[in-house]
Amino acid sequence: MFVTIAMVASLGLAQAGAFTEPALTDICPSLGDMAEQIMRARQRGVSMSEMMQLMPVDDGSDPVIPVARLMVISAFEGPRFQTERHQWRTIEDFRAEWELICYQETWDGGARD
Repeated sequence: MFVTIAMVASLGLAQAGAFTEPALTDICPSLGDMAEQIMRARQRGVSMSEMMQLMPVDDGSDPVIPVARLMVISAFEGPRFQTERHQWRTIEDFRAEWELICYQETWDGGARD
């Protein structure tokens, strides 16, 4: 999972380092919202193919599209749960993971200690 998420930097999210801090406060929560929606659909039984078909065509002009595709793939790397409690926890964790990598890649320029 982490390897997939780490690829976000190479797909343009790291370019967000050029944004001002107020812009970043919009980017990472929005990315978290998208991650939450994708994992919620995964936990409800929407197939990977259905999700991928809903994605816009990637013409290279929007760096979010390849990130969204990675999110869908990443969502299917883990199991689908039956209980609502486990589903919600999985959704929350998935969102948190994507927000974490967003903030790491945008605020510190991808530098790791």
